[in-house]
Amino acid sequence: GAILHWDGKTWSDVAKALAPKMLYGVWGSGPKDVWAVGRSSELVRWDGQAWSKVDSGANNNLMGVWGSGPDDVWIVGGFGQDCVIRHWNGATFSPGKGACSAGLRSVWGSSKNDVWAVGDALPTSGILHWNGTVWSDVDNEVRTTLNGVWGSGPNDVWAVAKFSYAAGIFHWDGKKW
Repeated sequence: GAILHWDGKTWSDVAKALAPKMLYGVWGSGPKDVWAVGRSSELVRWDGQAWSKVDSGANNNLMGVWGSGPDDVWIVGGFGQDCVIRHWNGATFSPGKGACSAGLRSVWGSSKNDVWAVGDALPTSGILHWNGTVWSDVDNEVRTTLNGVWGSGPNDVWAVAKFSYAAGIFHWDGKKW
C-alpha cells in the first residue's frame, strides 16, 4: 500500500516508513486529520506530521471511511455476513448501534445525523442509514451489492453497483430509492 500526497506540483509517497497494507478508502477533515482504511483491519491516521496506526477494534477488511469532523468519523467494512461499523468520537472507536449483518463497502453522510452505508445485499437490503441514534436497514427495491455511496444533501444520495450479474446507479430522493 502507498499513501500519496499532492503538494500542488508533484505526488509523493508520505507513508513509506509505515508500510501500510492494501488501502481502500481515504477521508479527511483537514490537513491535520486524514484517515485511510484497508485490508486486514488496516487503519491509519495523519496528524499533520506523520501517519500512525490506529486500533479500531475491528478484525476484518475496512473498506470505507467518512466523517462530519475530527470528532465524528465512521469506518465500515467486513465481508459476506461479517459486518463492521465503528465510530470515532474524537478519542476512541466504538461499534455502531443497530442493524449490521452484511459486509459494507462505502459510507457517506450529509451530517452527523444523516449517514448512509452500502455493501453486500444479503441478508439485508445492502443499504443502512444512521439517523443520529441507530443504524437501520433501509427497505428498498435495489437488492444488489452496492460498492459506493455519495450525495450532495439528505435528499440527493447516489449509490452504485457493478458486478458480473448486476450493474446500476441508484438515487435516494428523500423518500425512496
